[in-house]
Amino acid sequence: MAILMKKIYRDIRKNKGRSISIILIVAIATSLYGGLLLSLKNIEKTFDDLEDTAKIESVRFIVDDIAPSLINLDTIDGIELWDTRLNILTGIVLANDDTIYIGVLYGIDPSREPRVNGFQYIDGGLFSSDSILLNSQFMDARNLAIGDSIFILTGDQFATVPIEASVFSPEFIYNVNPVTGLPDVTGLAAGWLPLPYLQSIFDTGDVINEVVVRFDDVITEDLFDDK
Repeated sequence: MAILMKKIYRDIRKNKGRSISIILIVAIATSLYGGLLLSLKNIEKTFDDLEDTAKIESVRFIVDDIAPSLINLDTIDGIELWDTRLNILTGIVLANDDTIYIGVLYGIDPSREPRVNGFQYIDGGLFSSDSILLNSQFMDARNLAIGDSIFILTGDQFATVPIEASVFSPEFIYNVNPVTGLPDVTGLAAGWLPLPYLQSIFDTGDVINEVVVRFDDVITEDLFDDK
């Protein structure tokens, strides 16, 4: 063992620059890994803290465009809450900014808070007009304020939409760009609009394409999968 340690020490002295580089790389990698684990724990804790108050979904169904009036899950055992919404992925542009940001837009019932996948208001409130509730991370990163407008890409045109509120949604604690599949902390705009307004912007007709469901304590996802 002593001979081996002497050899290692001699090699380190002979290749001092390379050894220092390797040590620095290992130290940086360890720090990044530790920071990632800490961030993951913080994300999990934040999600757990908000899971009950925001009524986070247990499962999400992607459906072909269908009238929301045709969906009714009230009589199904094991379902605590359910809701429908229109999900549209598009581009968003800001004033004095040529960048086209990825926008995940949800059309929701404008008369009430979402029953599933709720959010917290950082500033502002539920719709008072045709407008958008925008995720606070994106607003903070782009220095946006309530009353500012964003421009939503609709085919070859843009719809000008005012910001009604800044919100925090547990759905977007850890943002992943839906196009690239990569983490996207500040470049992803998540927004909620009155369902009829979003339908009119994109000329979809009276349809939704997502059903979000929250199970009660009796049923679990494993049991649901078995069925």
